[in-house]
Amino acid sequence: MRHCESCGFLGISGYEYPESYCTVGVQEDDPKFDEDKDGCGCRYNIRTLRKMKAENEHSEYLYYLGYCDYSLMPTMEHTEENQKILEKHRELIRHALGMDNRKTYVRHGKRFYRPYRNYFFTTNNTVDFPYWERLVVAGLAKKEIRSKGINYYVTRSGMDWLGQHDGVHIYDEED
Repeated sequence: MRHCESCGFLGISGYEYPESYCTVGVQEDDPKFDEDKDGCGCRYNIRTLRKMKAENEHSEYLYYLGYCDYSLMPTMEHTEENQKILEKHRELIRHALGMDNRKTYVRHGKRFYRPYRNYFFTTNNTVDFPYWERLVVAGLAKKEIRSKGINYYVTRSGMDWLGQHDGVHIYDEED
């Protein structure tokens, strides 16, 4: 059994009366949660705990971005501020794919777009950096750290998300 005090995923909240909790999300009613004379803990292996932690963080960012689970469906409140954030994400993805310079084309009543590029270069002290980082965590983009900055690339799910919003099918560069 992995004891909570030694697993690295133990969080503490509160100032006067601090309480500990599992940052992975293992609850006391979980079948793999146990207590013994040395304390409490779970029987998950470290790889499983890391995967669960990553999925929790991923779903929190998806909720922040306005998606539910991995289906990328909007669930965010429609406040003006949230809509501005989502539109900024769409604007960045469009720019990375070159959609701000070229138009879509129509075949059989459907709109299509074939990107001529798929990258966005920035540094970590620009206005766009936090937006791209959120897109990476949500799985809509990936990044490559370079010597002078960071290249961001839109993933297939990012293209699908934007295409669903804009009503256009976006091809991969290789297609």
